[in-house]
Amino acid sequence: MIQELNYSEKQVFHFLNDFDCKHISKFLVSPSVMGQMHYTFFYFYVNDGKVIELYYMKNQKIMNIALWEDVTVLGRMSLEEDEKNESKEQWMNDIWQKLVNYFNLRIRLMFINENTSWKWKKEWIWT
Repeated sequence: MIQELNYSEKQVFHFLNDFDCKHISKFLVSPSVMGQMHYTFFYFYVNDGKVIELYYMKNQKIMNIALWEDVTVLGRMSLEEDEKNESKEQWMNDIWQKLVNYFNLRIRLMFINENTSWKWKKEWIWT
């Protein structure tokens, strides 16, 4: 898979491939709506100052993972709606599942979809 990635995607891949969730100090959920479609951004703040941003399109599927430091995007990995890159899609889903499992989000995610927004606590901080 790595050979198929562009430079920006490789930055995300190298940072997250062996990432340990225990380095996350803050977790923020930002639900939104465009027209009738609900979607959610998940932000994971890492102890070293970086932020991992995931875009949960239609509250059903991760379509974008970005890595930020301050206001600078260090890397971005995205799937277009019609893109058929199974290895990239699987890797992005694996990263998402790792975060879902670590933060015990599975049950909450069952209750959101493209017509239903996130209704629970939106911020967690670890010290």
